[in-house]
Amino acid sequence: MAPYILRRMKTTGRSSPICRQDRGQGACHLSRKQAALYARAVASLEDDLDSAGGIARKGLVLASLMRLKQICNHPSQWLGDQAWRKRTAANGRVSAISRR
Repeated sequence: MAPYILRRMKTTGRSSPICRQDRGQGACHLSRKQAALYARAVASLEDDLDSAGGIARKGLVLASLMRLKQICNHPSQWLGDQAWRKRTAANGRVSAISRR
């Protein structure tokens, strides 16, 4: 069994029955918890980069980008505490969407 991805094909024209894609862009601030985790992750990266070199340094940067993305999405993605299942104000994006 292999994974599959549903996507639009380039041959799909505007006359097809596929729903219109809605995209939006908005700015929101990090919560205090996110900002603290983000600052800690950046400080950790700075310390680790001093001692790393070559391919290890590139791997460290890539892992740190993933960590920062997870912190920005929701802090519990990085912490692994499953708090995202509850509606908490730990995520600035959730707060911004709730205000709409």
